[in-house]
Formats: sequence, structure tokens, C-alpha cells
Amino acid sequence: GQNLHGFFNQWLNYPYYPVYEYQWSAEQVKAGVQAKISIKQTQQQTVYVMPIDLKFVFADGRDTTVTVQNDKISQEYQFLLHQMPVQLILDPDHWILSENRELTPPAYAQVAEIYRVYPNPSPGKVRIELRHLLNENVLVDIYDIQGHLIRTLQSKGQQFFLHTYLWDGKNDNGQPVASGVYIIRTRAPGIPQKQRKVVILK
Repeated sequence: GQNLHGFFNQWLNYPYYPVYEYQWSAEQVKAGVQAKISIKQTQQQTVYVMPIDLKFVFADGRDTTVTVQNDKISQEYQFLLHQMPVQLILDPDHWILSENRELTPPAYAQVAEIYRVYPNPSPGKVRIELRHLLNENVLVDIYDIQGHLIRTLQSKGQQFFLHTYLWDGKNDNGQPVASGVYIIRTRAPGIPQKQRKVVILK
């Protein structure tokens, strides 16, 4: 079998534990989503050598776990994923006696991303889906092409990181809007706005 003396000796000879600082990013590429992870051991004593599980969580609630071998003070890893992750959890099952510190998360995890708007074009009713990790109540404003605010929407439900908004194609006075182009814009305190166009065709 595998010789595990080195693995156990690092715990017996040093009365401490590893302290991991990690950060990650992800970007869309032609083949999928390229995720980059940086892990740094910041404890004062020895460098611990062991496998670490990394769990990627996606907006639809699904996840995938990969295992990396960590044996240096600072290491970087890259993975090709099938969709954009919204969260990375180091050692999700707590197999390692350690302290884990996630550094500043990726910028897109701190915004309310407009994930999907459909149908688009629409004869009237529109479903808007945002994905985010924010604790703030994110509103969705609807503007006409002249920039006039015509409707503000509240979330109608949440499934994991996916938040759903429903627009019935009416303004704040309950009147159906005319055919044309409308702007969907997110709004939350201190959070960058995101926007998307939707076309109403009657």
C-alpha cells in the first residue's frame, strides 16, 4: 500500500495546523469556463503536504468537486468547467484540521448578474432571472427607451443562487406597455448595476 509515514509525521512533529488563504476567478472561454485557484499556506511552521478537495457551486444548485495535491507554500491550479461557478468551498467536508480564509471573491460574485431574460422578444410577460450571493434586497427596474422608470420589481422566489422576477408587461399604474425596447436594470446599495434589453412585440 501507499506509504503514509510522511503524512502522519507532519501532524505528530508540529503542534499546529495549516492555515490556507485562497482566492479564485473564472472567465468564459471558447471551450467552457476557465477557473483559476490560488492557495497559500500562511502558518509559520512547516509546509503541510496533502490532498485538498475544492467544491465549485453553480447558480442552479449543482456542484462539482475536484481534488488537488497541495505541497508548496503557494500554488495555483486551473480547471475547465461546464458553467460559471458562483462559489468555491475549500475542504467542503472538513477532512482537514485547518483554518481556511477566502480572500476577496471574484467581482462577479459581488454583483447581481442578469442570468436570463425570456421570452425575448415577448408579447407581454417576461421572466427575469438574476444570480448572486448578495445579502441585500436586489430590485429590478424597468425603463422605457427614453429612460423613464416605468416599473420596479421585487424577487418572486429564490432557488439556491438564482433569483426570479416576473414582469407582466405593465407599468406601475397597471397599464400594458406599448411595443418597443425596454431596459432591465438591477439596483442594490453599493452594488454595480447590470442591465439588459428586452423587446415587447404585440
